[in-house]
Formats: sequence, structure tokens, C-alpha cells
Amino acid sequence: MSRRISAQACSSYQSISKKTVKSMFEPNTRTRRWLDSLDEDQWSITSFDSISRVVCFDIFNTIGTPHHLSLTLPDMSSKSWS
Repeated sequence: MSRRISAQACSSYQSISKKTVKSMFEPNTRTRRWLDSLDEDQWSITSFDSISRVVCFDIFNTIGTPHHLSLTLPDMSSKSWS
């Protein structure tokens, strides 16, 4: 799922949308269900590296404190296209 990361791991920025990040995970996976459960204003993408496929983002708790996390997007070739 997600993991805590250091600030240096998220130093590059390329544009990617939340919708794209979500769509990279199969609908019935735990990660996709978790991402779908987040409100739009509850998380913010801070960086994306297309080579490593690492997306760094902040999740804000109820008092607005950010928690820094990252996800590695699955390979497009491993996604089942039906």
C-alpha cells in the first residue's frame, strides 16, 4: 500500500492527476479502495517520477496535519486490459 518516505525521495516533479494515480490500480485492490475512500481535499500530490513511477503525496488528518506517503505505480504491462 503506502509507505513513509524521506523528503529527498520526492524531489522531482512531473505532472500527474489524482484520477490517473487512482486508475493505475485495479478497482478491487486494497490500494484502489483506499484511494477511492479519500475525499478530494484530503490528499495532495507533491511529486511524481515517471522513471521510478513513484508518486509522493500528503494526506491531511482532521486537524490538517500532513502525513507524507508514497506509492509506486504498477507497470502498465501488468495491468489487465479488458
